[in-house]
Amino acid sequence: MNLVSNYVFNSIPRYIFNATYYNILHFKTNPLYLNKVLSFFYLDHNTQAKLFIDLIGIDFLEKQNRFVLVYHVYSHIYNMRYYIKINANELIWVPSITNLYPASRWYEREIWDLFGVHFSNNLDLRRILTDYGFKGHPFRKDFPIGGYVQLSFNERLKTLVYSKVRFVQEFRNFDTLMPWKFYYSIYPDYDKLKKHLITEKKILKSFSDKYDIQLEPRAFYQEPYSYYEED
Repeated sequence: MNLVSNYVFNSIPRYIFNATYYNILHFKTNPLYLNKVLSFFYLDHNTQAKLFIDLIGIDFLEKQNRFVLVYHVYSHIYNMRYYIKINANELIWVPSITNLYPASRWYEREIWDLFGVHFSNNLDLRRILTDYGFKGHPFRKDFPIGGYVQLSFNERLKTLVYSKVRFVQEFRNFDTLMPWKFYYSIYPDYDKLKKHLITEKKILKSFSDKYDIQLEPRAFYQEPYSYYEED
């Protein structure tokens, strides 16, 4: 691998800042040189990375050039994978590589949609994972977890509508008696609670007599309703 990294570094020394190897070769360059570097990997006889695999985006919020873009290309002839890394921010327009790898158009759309990184010369830079009216870029570290608006289907209008984000849990009306119903109900039904406790005690007593073991009612029933007497 050192031979490959040395070969690439010596072939285009002006455009490669450093070359590292962590199971896969990594090369760092400037966004201005991106097309030249990838053209070298694509056309050079000793690399021939003809296949575009993936485009990875990472957000380091504390850095000035907060976005790291990693281009993953593959040479099926030499069975070699190469990672080309660049740094960008909200104001830098990264040159598109669709003229070299047409399949990268969708990946650039995904990075723009989720991170807000702009790509010049991409003629189809639209949102791809979020809807067209979505505000912001959800994979940024400063994007709020709840988002800015919420989307729902309006039954009356028979269409999708936007509204303010609300984190209100829907009302749940349980049919069966739950332990927390006593604590969260304003007017608990003491008669049902009493019957439930008596039934539970009878069941536990029958099991205790049958298997010769001592069983007690659950703590969350025993403490609040200890004043109930068995009929």
